[in-house]
Amino acid sequence: MEQVKKLLALQSLEKRQRELKTALRQMPMVRELRRLKEAIEGGQDEMRTGKERYNNLGQAIIKGENICYQLRQKIEELQEQLYSGMINNPKELENLEGQLVLHKEQLEAKEERVFQLMEEKENLYRALLNSRAEVERLKEEFRSLRIQYQVRQEEMNHELEDIPGALTRITSEIDPDSLGHYNKLKSRHRNSMVAMAVNNICAGCHFTLAFDTIKKLKEINELVFCDNCGRILYPSGS
Repeated sequence: MEQVKKLLALQSLEKRQRELKTALRQMPMVRELRRLKEAIEGGQDEMRTGKERYNNLGQAIIKGENICYQLRQKIEELQEQLYSGMINNPKELENLEGQLVLHKEQLEAKEERVFQLMEEKENLYRALLNSRAEVERLKEEFRSLRIQYQVRQEEMNHELEDIPGALTRITSEIDPDSLGHYNKLKSRHRNSMVAMAVNNICAGCHFTLAFDTIKKLKEINELVFCDNCGRILYPSGS
């Protein structure tokens, strides 16, 4: 029974080694760090696009204001000509009045457009401030989680580093025949070579054990195997 206990301990160590290796590859924190990184990069891309649009709006506003200035000057010139009293020709007066109306309409439309651009720029400025705050929040969350991940990763790596030595020690305490049976079973059962016999049933394959097998398990101090799956058995409560 002592050999079976050591084989069970060997199986537990090997299982823990596999679990740690899998956990290092598939830690939930890794997925969350990846999600945060993608969110940060997405926010930064959005901010770059927003800043470019913000600068373009500024240029468009300046251009629009220059056009408004030119239209106002033209309107003043037309008004001076119209009301100077120097033009008496009805057709020329009508033409000037038409130009004046047209330029006033153009000025009104352009001023409205400039106002819309200024409003859009102001809204975009607030949105950029919110985006910056969100990106900074995500960065802080990323930094905090990365520290937690590094600590946990270091703990798991240290535990992994200790396992090979423990495996060497325990295998040196198992007789070659028992270890040979154990290793041979790995090709069939991979992670469960030693199983408990519970209520006369193999916990590995759930097969009801033969009477002789149960008797051997209780009476003899050597390896006993399941009649169905071949696993090494040990009694419950041992």
